Amino acid sequence: MKLLAVDTATARLCVGVRNGDQSRSDASTGSAAHARSLPQRVSDLLAAMGLTPKMLDAIVVGVGPGSFSGLRIGMGFAQAMAWALDRPLVPVGSLEAMAAHCLQRNHQAEAVWAALDARMGSVYAACFGPDGSGELRPRSPVQEWPAEAFFHARAVDQRDAANDCRRTWLVGNALGLVQAQAVDAGVWGGVDAEALPHPEPLLRLGALRLAAGHHVSAHALTPHYVRDRVALTRAQRAAGEQLGAP
Repeated sequence: MKLLAVDTATARLCVGVRNGDQSRSDASTGSAAHARSLPQRVSDLLAAMGLTPKMLDAIVVGVGPGSFSGLRIGMGFAQAMAWALDRPLVPVGSLEAMAAHCLQRNHQAEAVWAALDARMGSVYAACFGPDGSGELRPRSPVQEWPAEAFFHARAVDQRDAANDCRRTWLVGNALGLVQAQAVDAGVWGGVDAEALPHPEPLLRLGALRLAAGHHVSAHALTPHYVRDRVALTRAQRAAGEQLGAP
């Protein structure tokens, strides 16, 4: 199976290529110029794996949630390639990619809460666990939360879970939105505040889903937007409303 994977939903530009049992990835953080660097990185990785675009079986693409403008870069690029090559697209959620990466590296974990900074004091978050076949089993829907409310609720849940709490991990750059005491790292199996989507789980999940027939055409690809509102009016702020309350 020959796959290309791209995700531009966050500050990390993810590009990965799979050729049979071999894969290669490029994940860089800190540059806002995804639109300029994505085509060259794709070209370089394909060449390094001995592939041309026409040899691809499908394109795996991160569909968010994440930055509105960043998300559209990767999805637009993948759609254009899919149209030109007449290839299917395999959507993978950005939070799914984060959770899958954590589960692969931490085999003792039975569940992962993945949380991304959604800006404006909010987080995008969802919980996933392994399903035994390499795929993910959702344990909660993807939602937007006020950051403080999310971390408080999760810490309470973990304390209530007692001994089982060590089997659940918390990952994602949303941890940078609150003070350490709000996260309460001691009640988690592990905490990774640097986690962002990564190409390897995109390729792995993409291969499983393509084999299972879970793919879409270029015109049917849709982003996973969670936020209905991107700003509050003065009256809404004065009334104490918050973005992202689930």
